[in-house]
Amino acid sequence: MPRKVKDFMTMKVITARPDSTLRQVVELMYRNKIGAVPIVDESGRSVGIVTKRDVIRYVINNVNFDERVELHMTKNPITVTPDVSSVEALNIMRAHNIGHLPVVNEERRVIGILSTMDFFIIGEL
Repeated sequence: MPRKVKDFMTMKVITARPDSTLRQVVELMYRNKIGAVPIVDESGRSVGIVTKRDVIRYVINNVNFDERVELHMTKNPITVTPDVSSVEALNIMRAHNIGHLPVVNEERRVIGILSTMDFFIIGEL
C-alpha cells in the first residue's frame, strides 16, 4: 500500500521571504545542502519556489543576484497536502517535470517538502 506524503516528507523546511535577494536564497541552498527553497509570505503560505535548476537559468541569463527573489521565483508552485499518496505525489512530479514539491496544510502554509531523492530513500523509485 502506498505511503502518505506525511510519512516521508522532509519536515525541517528552509524557507525565504519574497523580499529576500536571490543571493540570500542561493546561500541558504548552499549552506543547508538543499536543492530548493520554498518562498513564503509573512503567514508562512506558499507563494513561490526557487530550485537548483532556476539558479542555473539565472546564471546563464546573467540575472542580478542582488534582486529580490519575488522577481524571479516560480510563482504559485504546484503543491500537495500531507495526505496525498506517494504514488500520486510522484505522478505529479513526473507530469510537471519537477524535482521538488512543497507540502502545505489547509491554509497553504508550508509544512514540508518532497524531493525525488525522498522517493529513493523510501524505495518508491
